[in-house]
Amino acid sequence: QIVGHMGIDLALLDPLESPAGNARRVHELLDAAGVPTRTARAGERIDVGPVRWLTLQAGADAGPDQARAAGDAGGQRAASESSAENDSSILGRITVQGIGLVVTGDLETDGQDRAVTAGLDLRADVLKVAHHGSARQSPDFLAATGARLALVSVGAGNSYGHPAARTVDALGLLGMRVMRTDRNGAVAVVVLGDGALRAVSRR
Repeated sequence: QIVGHMGIDLALLDPLESPAGNARRVHELLDAAGVPTRTARAGERIDVGPVRWLTLQAGADAGPDQARAAGDAGGQRAASESSAENDSSILGRITVQGIGLVVTGDLETDGQDRAVTAGLDLRADVLKVAHHGSARQSPDFLAATGARLALVSVGAGNSYGHPAARTVDALGLLGMRVMRTDRNGAVAVVVLGDGALRAVSRR
């Protein structure tokens, strides 16, 4: 957790707040640290110095069936997660120095397809691959980003087998360079003078 390790001016939260137990824990940690919170809404822009955040899609954009499914799952498995909850993840774009980064949370195929169907502008230079590179990726969503660099945040030797080989292959076929934290360690993206991207890692 980053609360307590760095200053946080605002936390954007999923409006579904499910599973309920985990949502309460998040609120407790943020409240204890004095961090203000806001429910994420599609279309919201936040500027922090030279960095711009745009919320593309959030749990509030889910239909009633999805919201109900997530609520039911939260009640049944307070400490776990479901596909409905994953698909309520906040989808956003970060823009800095003219470079666009799309961040995806734990979106699975349905949530990604919903973004494509809605006609959202998903174009980006960098894609933070959803759900630690799980196999539940939408080919249309990946292609719509047109990203040059794909970042996979994943623990080494995880029991889920993330990232899935077919996801890594799909990213490569789309021309993306894949950097993954289980092999590369912490990754930083540097913008060179000519606008080119360079990914720097600890390994």
